Amino acid sequence: MTSGTIESIINLKCPFVQTSNSYKPPFLPNVSPTSNAMPHPKKQRTRVPRVTVEEQIDSSLGECIDRDAALLKREGWKALIRNRRKRGDFGDVGKLDHPASQLLLHYKKHGAPVKCHGRDWDKALIDKAMRRGPHRSCFEYIDFLEEEFVDMINKFQWIVLPHEDVKDLPGLRLSPPGVVPQRGRRPRWIVDYSFWGVNQDTLPLAP
Repeated sequence: MTSGTIESIINLKCPFVQTSNSYKPPFLPNVSPTSNAMPHPKKQRTRVPRVTVEEQIDSSLGECIDRDAALLKREGWKALIRNRRKRGDFGDVGKLDHPASQLLLHYKKHGAPVKCHGRDWDKALIDKAMRRGPHRSCFEYIDFLEEEFVDMINKFQWIVLPHEDVKDLPGLRLSPPGVVPQRGRRPRWIVDYSFWGVNQDTLPLAP
């Protein structure tokens, strides 16, 4: 990734989900704070097998971008997400002895809903956000960011696509990333969701 290249980054943990104005989250029963119910005993965690060598992407970030951009053009957005998301971090949440089990099951099957109360961004605002680009700290850690993104792609957590390929997605909003140096540790990359008012526009749908 060169300093002159800005890509659009898609989070596959909580992928963008189109929702109508009438969207309502699944029913979540109320829990009385005075309940005397015993806590559910913890179950031994089942170790999830690591991704096989064949599924690993031993390549540069540019090759990952080219591959997923080609898949997007060939198969479309939904097929790309299904192909690249693979398994999630949710276990068998439908059987949890917890009032939020059905809500978690809904998130597992459909993703976390993202609903904004403001108008969709017009082309002028999207172009303005792209021209503004990331925080300047990103250009000081380009090698770190390339390594970080390839690692998250290998874990099926992210995809990175050219802006030209996603700029017309409905409901698209952009937020500038940055990198925070840490003493004695690897840097930490962050995203400023407050910069273009994304935080303020996002409806708090989670209970």
